[in-house]
Amino acid sequence: MSGGHTPGSWLARRAALPDNTGGYDWAIISPDKAIVAECFEVVDWAEEGVTFRSEPAERNARLISAAPDLLEACEDALATGLLEHGGLADALRAAIAKATET
Repeated sequence: MSGGHTPGSWLARRAALPDNTGGYDWAIISPDKAIVAECFEVVDWAEEGVTFRSEPAERNARLISAAPDLLEACEDALATGLLEHGGLADALRAAIAKATET
């Protein structure tokens, strides 16, 4: 697996916000319990109160938490040499570059 990022596998966990509004965020956590990223709920402000929508935040957090595993799968698939036909190898190389280049 490519280096330079916090080692995976990462987990997505829901956590209550500390401001007592009833909202939540999603923390992406590394194996050593470091927070790698956070995804916040969508907040709808209205006269009758605050409404939180967690669906996008949860989906984003789960996608982000899968990133190290997806990167490794892409690298492994490319290493087989079986994907050189049909442009899939180029797509994998582009995705790997996007994840690893600084």
